[in-house]
Amino acid sequence: MNNVSIYCDATFRSDVYERPAWAGFIVFNENKIEHQEARKVPAGSSLEAEMRAVLLAISWMKSRKVKNTIIFTDNKSIPLRLQNGKKYNTFIYQELITKIKNEIKNLGDVKIQWLHCKKSKIKIVHKLCNEAAKRDKSNFIL
Repeated sequence: MNNVSIYCDATFRSDVYERPAWAGFIVFNENKIEHQEARKVPAGSSLEAEMRAVLLAISWMKSRKVKNTIIFTDNKSIPLRLQNGKKYNTFIYQELITKIKNEIKNLGDVKIQWLHCKKSKIKIVHKLCNEAAKRDKSNFIL
């Protein structure tokens, strides 16, 4: 697959006791949606849910042998921590950022970049996650 870009986002519900989260991603191949999916994920915060969205996208890339792509997230912290190596002071965040680093090592030139959500395709992923949350679906693949 050439010219693939992946957009990630998550929805985190802090207003209910179980604090569920849905992480999702959409794959665009030459501006056409190739794949879209959202999953219910364990998360104690919106940052954790966003990291799990990136990991879902990476897992999909590995299963399809997709390399050399850009993964976009609307969370500035993820690409900054990957670039500067500064550690999180929370164990789960550090564990997830380390996992992201390790998972992309064998996928060629993978870049993870921040993109403002209001002006991008991330809005579409946000709607996908919200729809999965509204339907309370564990796996929501279109």
